[in-house]
Formats: sequence, structure tokens, C-alpha cells
Amino acid sequence: MKKLLLAVIFISSFLGLYFNAPQPTAGVGRAVEEVLCQSFEASGAEFRQIKIQGWALINSSSVNPAELKTMAYQVAKALGGGNHLHSSVAQANHFTGVTLEGEAGAGTHVEITAQTLAGVPEAVRAGTETFLLVNLAHSSDMYALPWWREQVKAAFRQLGAEPHVSVAITGSYPGYLSKQETAAEVEKVFKAAQAKWIEGMSEGNLISVSGYTNSIENYLVVGGRKINLNVALRYHDAVDRTYIDIGSPLLDGSY
Repeated sequence: MKKLLLAVIFISSFLGLYFNAPQPTAGVGRAVEEVLCQSFEASGAEFRQIKIQGWALINSSSVNPAELKTMAYQVAKALGGGNHLHSSVAQANHFTGVTLEGEAGAGTHVEITAQTLAGVPEAVRAGTETFLLVNLAHSSDMYALPWWREQVKAAFRQLGAEPHVSVAITGSYPGYLSKQETAAEVEKVFKAAQAKWIEGMSEGNLISVSGYTNSIENYLVVGGRKINLNVALRYHDAVDRTYIDIGSPLLDGSY
């Protein structure tokens, strides 16, 4: 239930950003995966995983739980998952959702949510609509990011949908990094991506900075400003490591 509620919050929060985002200009910039991999290499962090998140509007009508489950399994199989994935169903006043979660091959974890939203108070779009959200994490090979991104897009296309996709690379450093050290790591990433700082926040053990680079063609407009790079660092005392996430256009907040 908690995962489905988080998915509702994600889609409700980002609909406005994505539906109002300008269309990318063909031939501008490099592949986002190339920029992120170069930026990650510049950070000097130890690789942990790549993450691909895709979501799309499937149709403008309500879908029952059985149909949602069929839809989710179709996408899961395209990504290497199958009937072994754990499934859960949740229903509330404004939504019905099905989530599949589990391993989809060595080093690959998927979480797929198919849900119908109907009159969600916080949503920016009224009416009843059915969405699909895919989260995929792969820990074996950072340079498989372009391949997995295309696999996620191809899985959505089986349903006749073209997804909005965000990508990220996660790494870590041993121990605690001071604010000065953290700022230095962010600077390394931004320099490698040829990005300019747009906005940032620091709270406790977390620092998150958003920026824009011409090196990546796609971007979102947030508060009238272009954003297509997001870097976050957080110290986790349980494992005594500082984690870094480098994503485009934005991170999903799970760092």
C-alpha cells in the first residue's frame, strides 16, 4: 500500500513538469548516458547501481485490477521478470493499483506499478486516467545504462505508450564527507557535465543540487528555469558511507 501511495504522489507531483516540458531539439547535445557516466567517473565514487525510471499515460479510462495486473506482467516479462515477482493490490477512494516487484535477472531489480487515478485532489489533471510506472535498478555494469534505458522504453511501447524516462547512477565513498568535501564532489560532477548551478538545498546529512547543461538535450522547466541535471549526496551512518546520486532530468527522491 505504501509503495502505491508513493507512486501516486510521484505521478501527481511530476505530471505538471512533464506535460509542460518543451520538446527536445533534435541533434542537440550528447546522449544523456554518456554525460552521466563521464560525470560519475569524475566523482571518483565507487559504483553501486544504475537506475531507470519510466512512466506513461496508458489511457484515459478506468482499468480493473485484473487488467492492471495483466498490463504489469506484460511489461515485467519484457524486462526479464515473470510470474515469480511479488504482486500486491491496493484500492482507495481515488485509485486502484497493482505493483509487481522482484529480481529480473542477475543484478537487476524491477518494481512495476499499474494504476488508475480518478479525481486525485492534488493532481494537476482532472478526470480518470491509467498510468504505468517502472523502476529498474541494475548493479552489475554502469555502462549498461543505455541498453537498459532502451529496454524500459521498449517495454512501454508494447502497450502503445511512449514513456517519460529519467536515469541515474548511484555510487558511494567510505566514511563521512564534510560539507566542504561534499561541495567539492558536486563541483567535479558539474564541471564534467559542463553544467551550471540552478538551485540547491542542504539539510542534515543531505545536499541536493539541480542544474542545467547544454550537453543533454532534454530538460524540464521548473519555476521558469531549465533543469536536466540533479546531484545528491547523503551520509548513511548505518554503513558509514556517503552516497552520491547523479541523475537526469531529476532524481526520484529515493536517495
